[in-house]
Amino acid sequence: MGESMRCFEEYASSLNCGAGQVGYPWLSDHELLHFGYDGMLYRYDIGLQTDMPLPALVHQIIASNAKNYSIDASHDGKWVLWHGEDDNFFAAPIDGKKRLSWHIKGSEVEGAHWCSDSRHWLLLPGMLEIQGQSPLAHEFCVDDSRQDRTLTIPNELRFEDVIWTGSDKDVIASPIYGPHDWVHEVGAKYPLNVDIWSLSVFVSREHDTVNLPSIPQDAAVSRNGANAAWIIDADDSSRLDVGLWISTIHGTQLREIGGMNGELKNGGKNIDLWGVHWSPDGKWIDFVHDNAIWIVPVT
Repeated sequence: MGESMRCFEEYASSLNCGAGQVGYPWLSDHELLHFGYDGMLYRYDIGLQTDMPLPALVHQIIASNAKNYSIDASHDGKWVLWHGEDDNFFAAPIDGKKRLSWHIKGSEVEGAHWCSDSRHWLLLPGMLEIQGQSPLAHEFCVDDSRQDRTLTIPNELRFEDVIWTGSDKDVIASPIYGPHDWVHEVGAKYPLNVDIWSLSVFVSREHDTVNLPSIPQDAAVSRNGANAAWIIDADDSSRLDVGLWISTIHGTQLREIGGMNGELKNGGKNIDLWGVHWSPDGKWIDFVHDNAIWIVPVT
């Protein structure tokens, strides 16, 4: 573990509380959203090392009767989005002054994603959509216009995991979490497809292959869509059991910037490292390890 990595265990030790967790946490270049052990949502200031409780926002979440929910902050940090029960989705401003809701009946979804304009979000279909039918995506708006619409998306996109969405309806997708039949050998590279899709013309307008040291466990794309962060199981030559790597979205300039060693438990390594995200300005990357938020400077 590098000395430049910082852990805010005292102030932001738990992203999980009860049935809720924070997905995308960055509210600004220096503030993160997190749950405390008391079940309260806080905004943590990295520079000041202070927490501000958000009781009105917690009230809106409780009032929505959401269970097993994940909260994602919008790109500008002014809104949060969460998925409730029975295909209900909710959004609220960070001050908790109101709550918007949507009911998407009978939809098997891959996930909800904020667009970079922070006023629209996309609900993308999952891999379990019926074969032979054109999968549908739903675009929703949180401003006063509430101009929602339905999009038909490329069928091939069902088999990839969306890791970035843009305000121009471009998405970056890659089969990060799908089944893998690749057998690791020391020194071998894992070829991972990365596609940039345009939902306005329903085609993949750019395709790249990123050659990673091993199978990625998680991934995130920077706000501008130019760079990627990868959580990767290290090979036998590494001093770390799980590494944090970065590259361009095209796979160039690949390098390791951090990682974690695991503890021996039940006869094997136990590595709890997940939830990688870029800060809005691209200067920090955060991840969760042992229920604590860690951030790493991108240098």
